[in-house]
Amino acid sequence: MTASTQTTRPTHCPNCGVKLPDIPISLCAYCAMPVVVAGEKAADGVSPNAGRIAKIAQQPAFETLQNHHPQETPEYFLGGRLVWHGRNFILLGVVLGVLGLMLSSSKLLLPWSAFGVVSIVIGAVMMVRGAGVRGKATASPITKRPGMIIDRRSETELRGWNGDTRYYFTIEFEDGAVGEYGFAGRGATEDPYPNGMTGLAFLRGSNLLELQHIRV
Repeated sequence: MTASTQTTRPTHCPNCGVKLPDIPISLCAYCAMPVVVAGEKAADGVSPNAGRIAKIAQQPAFETLQNHHPQETPEYFLGGRLVWHGRNFILLGVVLGVLGLMLSSSKLLLPWSAFGVVSIVIGAVMMVRGAGVRGKATASPITKRPGMIIDRRSETELRGWNGDTRYYFTIEFEDGAVGEYGFAGRGATEDPYPNGMTGLAFLRGSNLLELQHIRV
């Protein structure tokens, strides 16, 4: 009699504890810890995509793209905007403070000075918050790996008449590892990457910054 066995898919990464997506993966997108072998395998245990993925690094474009700088995540630019607006508030506060000193003999000294102090405080808070948001967005280093998109899904968050779409791409890499990475939608005019697309993936933590297409 032959007993059947069933492999239980882990729900959390054994290394960092982050919750894993409900799809077969072999690599934690957050800490790159191997978790479970994923995807279809041939009889010899080799992925049917291995041949195509191995050819990516052999293409002339692969070396050229090593110096490419991908666009950062929306969180990074949000942090930059907060820093920029905070700096403007501080400058406004300085101007109001100087104006208050110029009116030192007037009853307008107190209001102008108070507005200046409030503006400087608001600006300082915005700059600190923006620096934190931007620092968190770039906390993980950028890694560059040849790979192939084998699956994708999307989630849309509606806000009034607008909405933000976030895509999740499952990528198989040259060593057979598989991971899911988030990618912020960039508008209806830019079509997201299709299944089967091969190229050099620029990754930062659990985010896919960009996949530069390399045809193989």
